[in-house]
Amino acid sequence: MFSFFSNTLTVKPFGNLAALALTLFVSLLFFGCGGSGNGGGDPRNLNGYVVSFYDDTLELLGTDNIAEGAIVDLDDKKSEYGVEDWYQAKSTTALGETFIPRSDINFYATQGVIEISNQAELDAMRDSLSGKYILIKDIELKATGAGFEGAQGWLPVGSPPPTPFRGILNGNGHKIRGLWINRPSGSEVGLFGRIEAGTIKNLGVEIDDNNGGIQGEERVGGISGWVQQGSTITNSYSVGSIRGTTHVGGIAGYIQISSAITNSYFVGNISGTYYAGGIAGYIKQNSRIATSYSMANISAYIGVGGIAGYVIESNINNNAAIHQEVNATSVVNRISGYVSSSNKVSNNFALSSTRIVIEGANGNAGTLKSDAELKAEMTYSDAVNGNGKGGLGWDFETIWKIDEGEGYPYLYWEDR
Repeated sequence: MFSFFSNTLTVKPFGNLAALALTLFVSLLFFGCGGSGNGGGDPRNLNGYVVSFYDDTLELLGTDNIAEGAIVDLDDKKSEYGVEDWYQAKSTTALGETFIPRSDINFYATQGVIEISNQAELDAMRDSLSGKYILIKDIELKATGAGFEGAQGWLPVGSPPPTPFRGILNGNGHKIRGLWINRPSGSEVGLFGRIEAGTIKNLGVEIDDNNGGIQGEERVGGISGWVQQGSTITNSYSVGSIRGTTHVGGIAGYIQISSAITNSYFVGNISGTYYAGGIAGYIKQNSRIATSYSMANISAYIGVGGIAGYVIESNINNNAAIHQEVNATSVVNRISGYVSSSNKVSNNFALSSTRIVIEGANGNAGTLKSDAELKAEMTYSDAVNGNGKGGLGWDFETIWKIDEGEGYPYLYWEDR
């Protein structure tokens, strides 16, 4: 779980109060990161009013004491670092008094957010598919628990169609372990069946290969079988084995209509017959896969790619495909097996030693590099502009990290 190390936040005065009205500094420990944001507001309503963040100091504006129940929402930093946390005043708080962390008080209900701490509560999402949810601990799924249907395993949330998940699930840096699904004739198969205008973020899904992993027929993925209508999956991952007949992906099987997967990864094995990819099997209609990576063995009959199997009128940018083997009879390549002429597929890297059977005539191999080159930041930051953000668009300040010479790029939010 990503969280702040301090147990309390202390309100401190700063500067010339007569000249400033009142400026509050809230001291905290946060990995020693820096940055800046903009905003302003009355501290009686602190939600989102972050002015700047630098060194170990969070600066807030205000003119009065902080009322009981006021919330400091560190929303300004979550998109950059993939974390979020809240602090709430335990009483009317004057200078020198303290906030206590969210983990010590249950206030999500007042924000319309439902806490999930066990398998039964996770399963209950299917009863309110437009709800807002947050995990507050890791969840170990049991076949005898809620949401499992005997030998078929987990029943995907937002399944059967047409009942998609339209809500928000914030994994909060936690993971769901022990997911397995055995529905070889089922469509829209994954932790979620179909996500429509929904959001999944900060979530890990660890598939139970000892029970056969995830198996479906059509639109099969580690997090969701089908993602559409402006949905997003970000700062998330899945690991394990996934099998299907058509549209099979490590994160999602099928993506369409302005949907996106970003800052995410898959590690494992994928097999299918048509349209299989390390992140998604099939992506179309102005959708996007960006700043993500896949480390997998992938095999299917036709339409296979290390990031996406088939790409129609969509963007595939700044991804890495690091595979031992990408295998198909035809229409196969290291990044995408097939891309339409209107696609923007750029700044992707692939391991040159990846075993590949047939390269797709209309596919995309990415920029091929050796193992050693893929472990060097300069590979991705060619024509670097001086601030750690490469001319190729690879940002090693806020999105990617790399252990120079020792490993491949990984995402900033990963706990390594």
